Amino acid sequence: MIHKLKIDTTFMWRILNNEKTAELRSHEDRDFQTGDELWLTDPQDNVVKVNITHVLRGWGLKPNFSMLSFTITETPDKLPEMP
Repeated sequence: MIHKLKIDTTFMWRILNNEKTAELRSHEDRDFQTGDELWLTDPQDNVVKVNITHVLRGWGLKPNFSMLSFTITETPDKLPEMP
């Protein structure tokens, strides 16, 4: 399944520099699963596509939240401007 989500440009830069490999998201209206794809879009409409490798629920997280570990599968054609 593909999930299209918004992300701040600062966090996109950290993903592209391999400094950020997980995302905390509400799963109130989504059923995130290992193997799903996230299309993360910044305010400048740059998209990085990642594949979910692990979903953590519970274990001290707020109710209805998941920690999504991921790997990059596709980067933007052009890099976003650094914030």
